[in-house]
Amino acid sequence: MRIAIETFGCTANHADSQLMRELLERAGHSVVDGEADLYVVNTCTVVKATERRVMRRLRELERRGVPYIVAGCLPAAQPELLSELSPLAVLTPSTIQSIADVVGVDYLKQRGQEHHSPPSPPQSPHIIPIARGCVGSCSYCIVKRARGHLRSVPETEVVAEVKRAVHWGIKEIHLTAQDVGAYGLDTKSSLARLLRKVCSVEGEFFVRVGMMNPSTVISQASELSEAFLHPKVFKFVHIPVQSGSDEVLSAMGRGYTVEQFERLCTLFRERLGECTLCTDVIVGYPTESEEDFERTLELIKRLEPDKLNITRFSARPHTPAFRLSQLPDWIKKERSRRLTRLYMSITEKRQRRHVGKRMRVLVSERVREGSVVARDAAYRNVVIRGEYPIGAVLDVRVVRAHPMYLIAEPLDEAKAICISVS
Repeated sequence: MRIAIETFGCTANHADSQLMRELLERAGHSVVDGEADLYVVNTCTVVKATERRVMRRLRELERRGVPYIVAGCLPAAQPELLSELSPLAVLTPSTIQSIADVVGVDYLKQRGQEHHSPPSPPQSPHIIPIARGCVGSCSYCIVKRARGHLRSVPETEVVAEVKRAVHWGIKEIHLTAQDVGAYGLDTKSSLARLLRKVCSVEGEFFVRVGMMNPSTVISQASELSEAFLHPKVFKFVHIPVQSGSDEVLSAMGRGYTVEQFERLCTLFRERLGECTLCTDVIVGYPTESEEDFERTLELIKRLEPDKLNITRFSARPHTPAFRLSQLPDWIKKERSRRLTRLYMSITEKRQRRHVGKRMRVLVSERVREGSVVARDAAYRNVVIRGEYPIGAVLDVRVVRAHPMYLIAEPLDEAKAICISVS
């Protein structure tokens, strides 16, 4: 059977789709892009805008009369939204492992009566979920309703998956979870310990660590920053602050102060040196005053993050913040624009300092014919003209800076490096 998997949302959802793909291919099905016999829609409901896009797609499939399966966070957190739809099946994050049983085995292929290709090798970057759920209780977040309490994947299973990816020649590995920093709190392990074990796997590969909440990093910051020094770990540190106001952070239930967050950022920057510091901000939380927002602007001015994800507050059902009086949309939009303008001025300045630098990069993806996107040691986007294989390692010189990426040219010796890894 030809099956298409459509994924909405975060890296964890993409990891779930990756798992479903492997399970379906082992059962003899073909996972395809475009038109298919069956569609699996892996949903997200973290914000209203994504929820609307998901529901629009589900209604479109319903109108066309094609079979589809609804998977992911939406049916787990808001099953009532599916009451007027007729999917073939519904799978939550805790039941996606049963996808092949739900679809059924393509018995003709399994008995060898029809030729089929073996399951696809792991894709690059290879996403490895190291935990599900979280230990937080944020007042605005619906994800815990969908993913539950923290359940860390055993270290041995994570390391085995890394070895499998490296065996297939994968050079870029992403460790993901709802809160990567919480890894091991339920098993007497830790993210730092896991990183050490992952990095001990033989082979040439690089690891990107996913989002870490300040509240789970504070107690292990020194040990964790030390683990980030390993040459196999991208110097990419994603710690979401969400607000520059302690009053708003308290209302959100985030479990830390602005000062604690800033100390964390200072520690990582001092320990790692050249790194990418990424953070997230929610604007327009119901209790956010103009003074609170000004504090967020001041924090971003002081911090000068390399990457900033800005989200307008979206009230989600079944959360404490849903019951609060909401700010008008025009205020959220205006604050989002002001923060975006500030961030763009910061990133333009920070990006320009790389022009003229030489750096070694890992080719990560092809976005258009005639060019590739690569990542440097700090996981910055580097665009390079030319055709190079995914996983190639190149020495380049940065010739131009854009707020969202760098443009570089390969050095002469890069060709030899490229040939050695292709």
